Amino acid sequence: MNYDLTKFFHLSSDLFCITNKDGFFQQINPAFTDTLGYSIENLKKKSFIDLIYPKEKANIVKTIQNLKDNQSSENIKNRFLSASGKLIRLKWKIYFDEKSNLYYSIGQNISDQNEDIETQLEETKKALELLAQTDNLTGIKNRRMIFEQLEVFFSLSDRDDLPLTVIILDIDHFKSFNDQFGNQAGDDILKTIAEILKENSRDCDIVGRYGCEEFCIIVHNTGKQGGLAYAEKLRKTIETHNWKKRPITASFGVYTYTPGKNLDKFISHTEEMIRNAEEALLFSKKSGKNQVHHFSEVCHEMDLET
Repeated sequence: MNYDLTKFFHLSSDLFCITNKDGFFQQINPAFTDTLGYSIENLKKKSFIDLIYPKEKANIVKTIQNLKDNQSSENIKNRFLSASGKLIRLKWKIYFDEKSNLYYSIGQNISDQNEDIETQLEETKKALELLAQTDNLTGIKNRRMIFEQLEVFFSLSDRDDLPLTVIILDIDHFKSFNDQFGNQAGDDILKTIAEILKENSRDCDIVGRYGCEEFCIIVHNTGKQGGLAYAEKLRKTIETHNWKKRPITASFGVYTYTPGKNLDKFISHTEEMIRNAEEALLFSKKSGKNQVHHFSEVCHEMDLET
């Protein structure tokens, strides 16, 4: 029985072509023209090398020149210029027949595979970036991102002459809770607190875990009274939450930076904003816990003492 193998040439979804010693096309199958978008007439005016992305030509030419009689190349992956100008990535092999001085090439379009890989790499990159910004336990911003975001908002406040408030809170008696109920129960408290903070914050606010049982919130375009009201709302929400094992409360320290209007010493670094909020937090702790105090109150108390 005789078989017409040329039908494979015409029906295959793989790209087939035959070129002469100079690289000009002698035979091209439909998959080749369909993939690259050239007509047969246009392709016969070009050489195989003309279609290869310029930066990759040198290596391909060297590979072809090194082919010996009845020898095929290893799988080659490179980009080809389509008629539309889009780059098409092909995986192909080439075979040299010295007797006829012809090159036989077969290729597959792997552009989609490459795009999938690039998409996966981009998604992985984004995931790693998010991981570097996020606290593993609670899923909110980590300490490093708090300082980075505070730098950004500090600059915006100076530029736009807008107030900026920092709130730091500390869970009261957290160590004794851990000692009594265990670290897993303590972790559940931290995650719940993080959820409460996120649910009661604006999209533009930055909520992060500052320390073991400490959290920080950056509140843009919010002054002293707004910051105190916000912190008090959070304090009450935590206090009245339906805690399963025992009541949980938190103490809050608030500091507000107002460009050109601060009564305390000029704040030139975001670290000082954090320190001032921590001073207010310490004041809340010393005053009996489960309280909210602003740094200005701490300054006032210090003035009274002196």
